[in-house]
Amino acid sequence: MVQNGFASTSSSVSNTQYYAWATNLRPSFIQQFSLTTEYELNNATSVQAGYIGETGQHLIVPIDGNQWTAPCTENCTNAPFYNLVGQTGAVDITASTGMSNYNALQAIVRHRQANGLEYTVNYTYSKSLTNNPGFYGVPGVNGPSPYWQNAYDPAADYGPSGFDIRQNVTATGYYELPFGQSRKFGANWNNLTNETLGGWKIAGTGTLYTGFPITIASPNNANTNAFAARANRYLPLQVTDRGVRNWFGTNPSAVPCSGAFNGVCAYGAELPNTYGTAGVGTERGPGYREMNLSLFKTFALTENGQNLDFRADFFNAFNLASYADPANTVGSTNFGQITSTRSPQRQIQLSARYHF
Repeated sequence: MVQNGFASTSSSVSNTQYYAWATNLRPSFIQQFSLTTEYELNNATSVQAGYIGETGQHLIVPIDGNQWTAPCTENCTNAPFYNLVGQTGAVDITASTGMSNYNALQAIVRHRQANGLEYTVNYTYSKSLTNNPGFYGVPGVNGPSPYWQNAYDPAADYGPSGFDIRQNVTATGYYELPFGQSRKFGANWNNLTNETLGGWKIAGTGTLYTGFPITIASPNNANTNAFAARANRYLPLQVTDRGVRNWFGTNPSAVPCSGAFNGVCAYGAELPNTYGTAGVGTERGPGYREMNLSLFKTFALTENGQNLDFRADFFNAFNLASYADPANTVGSTNFGQITSTRSPQRQIQLSARYHF
């Protein structure tokens, strides 16, 4: 016989896993659009601002094809591919039903080299939404599962994408310090003083952005053989005294319900035979900040062009700690706790190159 397009000779099969492709698979369709203007402040400095947008349709997503059509606790045979893989077997379907959109204000201040100074500052205010994070999710982000909580209601998974950063600032700069012969200060220095203190240059990059979305997950109580489960959301979370041990704060609303709603908790595990009501990306993780600096100079060793380039690089120069997302599953003993960082420790690298 044929069951949902798969041949089967018996209604009694062992649990297993199949991978399938949707018959109506379509190529992804991406549209991008922008409107930008630039204004010159002076001969060296300009500002630029623009609107950037993007939409995506028919994006590739995974679907839990054997998710039960309704909750069931015993003697169940309502899995769509029951005759093929059993009630709890898996059929992973690759389909092109994902969608996304992105809208952003992007602004740039650019100062071209003048008096030894050059810099660029970029600012983005944006919002990125999707109904699926893709097959592999977004690494390092406690977002939703690649599989929809309810395979029959993909719209319920529409929300901030895993890489949705609401505000982002990056900057790069380069400055020739005004010390040494032929410069503003130290024009009369002797050669020894000039070679020691003059001619130094400094460069740096800075990154600062707000936190990634966090989806509050739940133990799977829906009895639908779903691959993913989200918590129930009862009230907005009231965050007070936030820290790495309690990122969601110490307010009573941050303590998940142990069962039914108690009138105080913001979140709780999904109740038996129902899907969680919390949306995708309802909370936010810690932001990120890092600054890298470089100091360098060329020493003239001889008059015939032999030079020594010296460079000192300071990665995460101020040793700023940028934390990873907290544990996001209600019922977990470490719910809301942060146990790692995104940023590297400060590293210093010294290098020299001899020219002859």
